[in-house]
Amino acid sequence: MERTFVTEEVHANQVVEATLSAGLEAGEYLVEVKAIDEFGVESEPVTIRVKVKEAPKVTVLAPEDGSIISGNPTIVLRADDSTDCKVRFLITFKPIEKAATNEETPEEKEEKSGEFFREKEATE
Repeated sequence: MERTFVTEEVHANQVVEATLSAGLEAGEYLVEVKAIDEFGVESEPVTIRVKVKEAPKVTVLAPEDGSIISGNPTIVLRADDSTDCKVRFLITFKPIEKAATNEETPEEKEEKSGEFFREKEATE
């Protein structure tokens, strides 16, 4: 998909660094750049070819999914990357909330039964 980005207006002869706020998908791109002055006059385009690399692929070697582990676990990881560059891992342990059950606590049952009897007494 073709995408176009526009920088802020700057004075001529000033160096501009443009960092894209929205990432590009992995693949090859032709990058065409041209300048447009304040009168709307456009320069000839300059084109370069670039490659956006794919994200590394992570494999958890141990423990296996669903394993029971100690409070100080050792996690064994591997990352495969097409450019064979250095990687670091971000490991986040997120607590899993227990699923809500439809069962009522004894207190809730007692409270409801009391309401039932009070309601029934009021209608008699």
